[in-house]
Amino acid sequence: RGHLRVRRALVEARAGFIVTVRGLVRSFGGRIASCRSDRFAARCEATELPSGMGEVVAPLVAAIRELDARIAAMDELINAVGSGHDAVASLQAIPGVGPVVALAYVLSLEDPTRFRRSREVPGYLGLRPRLRASSDSVRQGRITKQGDPDLRRLLVQAAHAHLRSTQETALKRWAQTLIPRLGKRKTIVALARKLAVLMHRLWVTGEAYEA
Repeated sequence: RGHLRVRRALVEARAGFIVTVRGLVRSFGGRIASCRSDRFAARCEATELPSGMGEVVAPLVAAIRELDARIAAMDELINAVGSGHDAVASLQAIPGVGPVVALAYVLSLEDPTRFRRSREVPGYLGLRPRLRASSDSVRQGRITKQGDPDLRRLLVQAAHAHLRSTQETALKRWAQTLIPRLGKRKTIVALARKLAVLMHRLWVTGEAYEA
């Protein structure tokens, strides 16, 4: 879990540098096309920037390149740690669930038998909505946000990735039917909740994921 926190800190530092570079270039009338974070340094160097801006942002671009290398090294380390847990490999069959999400899930829950039912896991992770009861009705509020905030954030990211995946899955179709009614933001949280349940079920039963 310490390795995962270090990786998160490196990713957040890189994201901050990227935002700063984009802001500086934009303030002088330039623009850097969107791309993956690990390709930003190359994209920046290949872009014709406003006069003098290349020299201004060069220290930040160099720092981003160094962070790319450090994050790649952390990914290799996390893969190695994850290889010691059988459940980590099986959970990665789910679109959007990569080594980081799978390992964080396994290490956070530790023992899947702690939960009598898979549906108890979202509540443990703070992904269940609060219930507001009055005399005549019960309304759902925002999620409780209890439990491990890092894993909850990763599950939301996995839900985003699952929805963007080119693979057709029952979960993806289910989520797409919710978007017109709930909006994308609430749908993503609902999908993250479903992923938490599914991952626990696969872990407990040892079943292979079927799209």
